[in-house]
Amino acid sequence: MNKLLVILLVAVMSGCATNYQRTGMTGGFDEKQITEDVWQIVFSGNGFTNYETVQTYWLWHCAEFTLDKGYAGFEIISKINLSMSVDPQELLNPGAPATMKTHGGGGVIFVPGSSASGPKPALGAQIRLLKGPLTNTPPHKFNAQQLREALLPVVSGKKCDAGNVCPHAHKYLYSDDAAEPSA
Repeated sequence: MNKLLVILLVAVMSGCATNYQRTGMTGGFDEKQITEDVWQIVFSGNGFTNYETVQTYWLWHCAEFTLDKGYAGFEIISKINLSMSVDPQELLNPGAPATMKTHGGGGVIFVPGSSASGPKPALGAQIRLLKGPLTNTPPHKFNAQQLREALLPVVSGKKCDAGNVCPHAHKYLYSDDAAEPSA
């Protein structure tokens, strides 16, 4: 009975984009400390997750993580790495040899309907946590509270297209004094 329940649960979960969650079978966020105030943050999706969702959840996690650590904001200090098929652990450990992600007894898990051959976006970069007061100067330096407030309606709102965040204006990526680029 338990085996049937697990298979049913996996089948239900496999048809949707990755939720905002700690890294699990269907993706999620993870972080690795580099120095006292520098962290490598990664968010990875599954085969149903689009890049916009990965980017939004990555920024959301950076803001949440920054506030949880008691800082006012963060600065992106490395190149932002976007991958469409790499193991997210490679984004946490840049330069490490590429490996195939395995679970349990060393075998690869096949999830029916998981779009295993489709792109699985992951985004990772290093951020430096900053004390306040902080001027918001995106796209490199963010006031974590302001970013969280800007993203809240997107992260907690209605989902579109297999559970991805709905398309939205990315005003939070532009400084207040910069003109938003035309569409």
